[in-house]
Parts: sequence; C-alpha cells; structure tokens
Amino acid sequence: MTIIEWFKSISFFEKHLLPYLKKWLEKELTRVNLQVKKVKVINQNSTLSVIRIPFYNPTNYTAANVQVEIVEIRDSSKVRQDFLPSTLRWSHSDNEKINIRPKQTRFLDLIDFYASFEREGTPAWFHINKSTGSVLLDYLSGSIFFARLCIMHGRDVENFSLLKPGKSTLVLQTILDNGKSFDFKVAVDWDGRFEINVKIKKNSIRPHEG
Repeated sequence: MTIIEWFKSISFFEKHLLPYLKKWLEKELTRVNLQVKKVKVINQNSTLSVIRIPFYNPTNYTAANVQVEIVEIRDSSKVRQDFLPSTLRWSHSDNEKINIRPKQTRFLDLIDFYASFEREGTPAWFHINKSTGSVLLDYLSGSIFFARLCIMHGRDVENFSLLKPGKSTLVLQTILDNGKSFDFKVAVDWDGRFEINVKIKKNSIRPHEG
C-alpha cells in the first residue's frame, strides 16, 4: 500500500466508518436503564427496621459498577450545611459498587430506623448528642428513637448520618459504567417516634449531568 492509498483509507474510515463506530459505542455505554421501585421496609428485629430502595435491571445486559450517593440533605427545605456526598451501602454487601444482572433486583439500604423502649439496647457505636434534636429521648418511658442513613463511611458523624424529625428530602445520585446515570429525590416524613414514611419522588428522576 502506498502512502497515498494509506491516507485515502484513513479518510474513508473517518468519513464513513467512524460515525457508525461512535454511535455503537454510545449505545454500548448507555444500554442499561435501571428502574427504581417502591421503597421496602424490612423489620430486622423488635427495635430495628431497615428502609431499602429496590433497583431493577429490565434489560438483557448486566449493569456494571452501580454506585449510589447521597449528595444533599434538605431539612424542612433547608439545605444541610457541612454535609459531604456519602456513598450508601448495598444490602448484604461490603462493596460501594455492585453489578446488577439482567432481570435482577438489588436492594440499597437507605435508613436504619431504631425505636426502642429500653435505652440499654442502644448500639455501642451510637453517641447521644442531646443538643441537635436528631435523637429523641423520652425520659418518662426510657425510650429512644433515631433514623440513621446507611452510608458506608462517616456513620459516626452526626451531621452526615442522622435525620431530624419532620420532613426531609434526600437527593440521590446513581452512577454506572454502562448505562444511564440519573439523580432522584426521596421524601422522608418522621414524627420523631414510631411513624416514618419514605417515598421516592417519581417526578424527580432526571438524567445525571456532569
């Protein structure tokens, strides 16, 4: 092959084949479109319930390296200050990122909800800070209540992990290697005691930018 023929072949590739290759790569990188399902509440024991978000993969491709972070907390519409994005844990996994196989559902742990009549049952890792209102103590009955985010790191940092009674909004970011990354919001309404309601804001699901 002469130099002229070689350059002609390069030109032909760039003009005719490269656009198709780019389209194929874009399709390969966005072929997985995960679905977020209704929140589940799993009772672990008499004092602890775990609130989980199901992620379903409806495609015929494995979703690779799926990771979910809380990027913002809004307490009564006010953005919580001094909060850093924190990765949530996947149920029954120690990994920040997991693969979700075709037609498979994997659960993301969102909140550990603790409600006990006996203060002695408080987990050893928990530190009570009475000044913030994140933990409610009933001195008449000896009860204790708290809702802790299931983050992988910084669980002992109160501003990162503990929710306050009232209405909160959690902004979550979902990222994966070969699919459509997206953001969505979770609404939390907690009365400070036994009643906590958690819902996915369906109209909040948006493609992730950046």
